[in-house]
Amino acid sequence: MADVRRGAVLDLADADWLYGDGPLTLIVREVRRDLSRDFNGEWLWIEGCRPTCGDEHAHCLRALVRTGALP
Repeated sequence: MADVRRGAVLDLADADWLYGDGPLTLIVREVRRDLSRDFNGEWLWIEGCRPTCGDEHAHCLRALVRTGALP
């Protein structure tokens, strides 16, 4: 499974993540490996924030990310 660390910045194309629309830049807060086991290593649940969230975390979200798109 991909090794994504807290604080990593992910730049994802529209096809690289589910449950959203358009490209996404996401700062990783947590990788939910417990929720990712059902996706055969192809997708990874990541919780994070958009860079615009500041300290209020108003733009935090969960994304199911294609592991092939991860560094």
